[in-house]
Amino acid sequence: MSAKTHIISAVYVTVAFVVSYQIVNYVIDPIQSLLLTAGYASVLFLPHGVRVLAVFLYGPAPATFYLLIAALVSLSLSNNQMDKSGLTIIMQTLTGAICAPLAYQLLILQ
Repeated sequence: MSAKTHIISAVYVTVAFVVSYQIVNYVIDPIQSLLLTAGYASVLFLPHGVRVLAVFLYGPAPATFYLLIAALVSLSLSNNQMDKSGLTIIMQTLTGAICAPLAYQLLILQ
């Protein structure tokens, strides 16, 4: 794939990830807090679906790169009061970007 194609794909994944994250924050979580007392766990977390679709559509290696960008953008736009120290940001970003491609690779090996 060309560099232009990678940039366009990264933008698509990033936009889908950020929009789905915002839907969870501003629509799903308020409704869930009215109906359930689940604490800080989202019953319907849409960004996981974006991760899975990115791996399915682009493959594990490119999707990891796209999801890394998406996680960084989403984290920078987030306004929650979590610890934003360097190690926390690195661990959260890498975990979010690697979870779906790693699961895909583990399932393919079976």
